[in-house]
Amino acid sequence: MHLSRFYRVRDGESPAPRGGPIGGDLGYLKYGVFVGDNRTFSVTLATPTADDELRKLVSAPAVFDACARPDAMVKDADVFGRVLAVWQDRDNRPPEPLLGRPRALNFSPP
Repeated sequence: MHLSRFYRVRDGESPAPRGGPIGGDLGYLKYGVFVGDNRTFSVTLATPTADDELRKLVSAPAVFDACARPDAMVKDADVFGRVLAVWQDRDNRPPEPLLGRPRALNFSPP
C-alpha cells in the first residue's frame, strides 16, 4: 500500500536542494520525495501489505505529516491535498469500491 500527499513550498521560501537518493527503506516503512512543478512535490510512504495497523495510522493526515516533516522540503511547505491511498494487490484487482467502474475515461489499452 502506498500513501501520497502533495505539498507546495511556501512563498518566500526556497525549495531544499535535492541531490542523491530520493527515498529510502526503514525496514517497516519505505518513503520517497518526488519533485513536481510550480514549487510542488509529493511525499510517498509505503507500508507492508500485511501491516494493517501501520497503514491505518499513516493514513491519518496528522500522522502522515509527522512522518514526512523530517524531510527538509516538507518543513518549509504547506499541504494542498489529502492523503491518497494507492492500492496494489497481488492479483491486480482494484479495491471493491472501484469494481465495475472505469479507472480512466476515454482510454483504450493498446
